[in-house]
Amino acid sequence: MRGILFVALALPALMAFAPAPFPKPARGVSDTDPITVATFQGTWQVTGMVRYNENGAAPHKWNVTHVRVKDGQWTFMHNESVSNGYAITIDNAKQPAALDFLPDGGPKGLGKGGGGGGSTGKGIIRRKGDLVEIVYLFGGAPRPISFERPPSGYYLLTLKRQR
Repeated sequence: MRGILFVALALPALMAFAPAPFPKPARGVSDTDPITVATFQGTWQVTGMVRYNENGAAPHKWNVTHVRVKDGQWTFMHNESVSNGYAITIDNAKQPAALDFLPDGGPKGLGKGGGGGGSTGKGIIRRKGDLVEIVYLFGGAPRPISFERPPSGYYLLTLKRQR
C-alpha cells in the first residue's frame, strides 16, 4: 500500500518538473512574403539609390539617409531630421506589388505633403532577402511594370530595416 501511495505522490511531482518544450525558431522573411503597409512599418536605412537613364542605371546622390514608415505615413529623413511626408498604400493584388505615395497625407490628411510639388508618386515594391527594393517616380508618371530595366528617369531605392 505504501508503494502505491509513494508512486501516486511521486509521479505528479516528477511531472511538475518536466522541461518546457523548446521555443519554435523564428520564421525568416521570404522573398515571396507579401509586403503590406502594416509589415512595412519601421525605420529603414537607405542602402542604395540609382536613377535610370538611356544608358542604364547611374548612382544618384541624395541627402536622404533613412525612410520612416509609421501609421501608414512615409517620411523621408536625413539622419534624424524629418523631411517630406506622404501617406502610402501597397496593393499586393498587382504583380509586382504597387506602391502609391499620396500627397498631403492622402485622403485622410495624415501628414504634410512632400516633394514633387505635392504630386502623387507611383512605384512598385518587392522584398529581396533582407532588403526592400522600390522603383518609383513622382509627378504623374505611369507606374513602372518591372524591376528589370525601368524606364529612363525612374529611381531604384534600396532599403534595409534598421528598427
